[in-house]
Amino acid sequence: SANPYYQIQPKNGILLPEILHQVFCQLSPQDLNNVLLVCRLWREVGEAPGIWSGLHLNVTRNNIAFMPQLLKSRRMKTVRKLMLETVSDELLQAVIRHKGLREMDANGIDLSGVEASLLARAVTGMEDVDI
Repeated sequence: SANPYYQIQPKNGILLPEILHQVFCQLSPQDLNNVLLVCRLWREVGEAPGIWSGLHLNVTRNNIAFMPQLLKSRRMKTVRKLMLETVSDELLQAVIRHKGLREMDANGIDLSGVEASLLARAVTGMEDVDI
C-alpha cells in the first residue's frame, strides 16, 4: 500500500507550506528559529505570525535591551503573553504599540522606577495582568 506521506508531497520534492506550518507549530521557539535558516520557503512559513501566537516572551536583564525591537517584528505580532523579570520605559512603550499582547506577568518586580502613566497605558488593553 502507498505511504500517505508521498501522496501529499509535491512532485518537486518540497513539502507543502501547509504541512510545514503544521510541523513548525509543534517546535520549540529555539528550534523554530533554527528552521528559519534552512531556506526561503521555510523562513516564509516559519515567520507566519500564527505560529508564534502561543509563545510567551520572558523579559530578563540579559534580553531587555532588544525586546522593544523584537516586539516590532512580524513574527511577534500575535504573541499574547509577556513575562517580566525586569522592565524599562522603552519596553513599556513597545508594549503599548503591540496590539496583540493580552497578558502580562510582572509579579515580584520593582515597578517604582517606571513612569506611572506609562505603566497604566501599557496595561490598559490587557485581559490579564499580574503585578
